[in-house]
Amino acid sequence: ADMGCHVSINDSDFDVASMAGIMAGEADITFRNTKAKCGTYFVLMHSIGGPEELSYLKVTGGEIETRSPVVLIKSANADISFDGVKMASGSGVLLKSVTSVDPQAAKAANTKGQDVYGIHATFKEMYVEGDIDHSVDKENRNMTVYLESTTLKGAVKDARISINPRSSWTATADSNVTIVGDVDLSQIDAPAGVTINAAADQSGTYKLAGGGTLILKKP
Repeated sequence: ADMGCHVSINDSDFDVASMAGIMAGEADITFRNTKAKCGTYFVLMHSIGGPEELSYLKVTGGEIETRSPVVLIKSANADISFDGVKMASGSGVLLKSVTSVDPQAAKAANTKGQDVYGIHATFKEMYVEGDIDHSVDKENRNMTVYLESTTLKGAVKDARISINPRSSWTATADSNVTIVGDVDLSQIDAPAGVTINAAADQSGTYKLAGGGTLILKKP
């Protein structure tokens, strides 16, 4: 789905050596009740235009199994929504952002005073395991993860995270996040030996129920 494309895929099965979808620029793909077994990613999102381009990926229901990260975002702004999806990544990574090596890739313009949409990813009505890694492209755009009635188990690196009252997050490895909204310690956990460093509206060091440590600092 390249620039200007609008794609809907309903009640379909994919068994592919690489990806179920590739997106570039102002475009959208909607998957409904899709079963996908992918040899690499489920979807690759990239941009070859201006920093204002935004791609939309919406997945409702279905099952996804990948060998690589479920979604790879290469120097792109993205609005991603997973609603009631069963997913598993052989790499252990759900979302990963990287910097594109394509010479035509869109250049993020935060440092030039332009406002960049960034990456917004919503997980709704799900139990999901896997990491979210924004450590590579963090200087170019923000990533914000929204948990809505969702349980996430995995590390989150260099992303913002919003956890609604019916959601929870267990960090399975050291994580660095910015917490959006109020902090309810009962919704955040980590096993012994795992530390979560978080920018938040309050400061303090807390021992979590699983034995891990949460360190909050005001930005």
